[in-house]
Amino acid sequence: MADECASEELDSYSVSAHVGALFIVLACGGLGATLPAISHHVPRLRPQDDVLTFGNFFGAGVVLATALIHMIMPAIENLTNPCLGAAAEVYEALPLLIVLVSILAMQALEFVLALHLRRGAKRVPMGAGDALPAAMATAAAAPAAGSVQERRHHHQHGMDLGDKNARLTVTVLLFEMGVALHSVIIGVSLGVVSGDSFATLLAALVFHQFFEGFALGSAVAQTDPTLCTTVTTIAAFALSAPVGTAIGIGVRSSFNENATATLWLLGVFEAISGGILIYTGLVELITYGLTLNPRFTGKDARACSMAAAFAGMYMGAAAMSIIGKWA
Repeated sequence: MADECASEELDSYSVSAHVGALFIVLACGGLGATLPAISHHVPRLRPQDDVLTFGNFFGAGVVLATALIHMIMPAIENLTNPCLGAAAEVYEALPLLIVLVSILAMQALEFVLALHLRRGAKRVPMGAGDALPAAMATAAAAPAAGSVQERRHHHQHGMDLGDKNARLTVTVLLFEMGVALHSVIIGVSLGVVSGDSFATLLAALVFHQFFEGFALGSAVAQTDPTLCTTVTTIAAFALSAPVGTAIGIGVRSSFNENATATLWLLGVFEAISGGILIYTGLVELITYGLTLNPRFTGKDARACSMAAAFAGMYMGAAAMSIIGKWA
């Protein structure tokens, strides 16, 4: 047991190759996140609706597969590792319990947010357009000559849009937190790996970060963000894996992936991140975005849009599932 849990010696480790890998991962993650997000700010680059739909739900599939295969599976492996000794046997389902608590915490947070937004909207006078979000202000500015019912309809519609944007914004922030934590962890793995495994992990990580970035960029674009928000979000994600790689390079001589503290830290973080992404993928991106979306279920729904949504979702999930073989 002692030998199995000891740190492994580095095999032909190249600092220059790892530094180069850091910048490669940075570029790929940034590119993946930028492609879907930039179309929101540059109308000429905006693709056709069905292409955009495909991209958005490709991201949803990526999120779901990332949570299950790239986060929860490693969390289970880390928190049930024999190197933890008796601690790993006290409660075998601990990794999934952490995932469950994370999911419930996400639901509670969204509930509190929705409650706060609804109560706040009730305190805003119907004519007070200045105090409303942009979408709500537009609805509140309906002509006074209209009926009371029409004004109420416009106001309620504005409230719904405001609620949706606020909910999506919080969801994206939590989504990025989960993805960033995961990216730092796999970045550390890249920083400490050596030998033949280095090239394999780097190749897998390039696609991994590109697809995760694409998923994040697609989600950001749906929140109607400012340019500053878009740049900040993309930069934070793009830097997460390289930061992890830099940490890995720095601690490569002393790093032991089977150390008790390392297993606990990585396992708990991966489980929390997995729970966040499970909720985000199933509830926010798939249920709200597809299953309950009138655009796809209403009487005017287009078959091409539905096909693009499902094709994108399945292909995104398949792509990240395949990459899970190596990263």
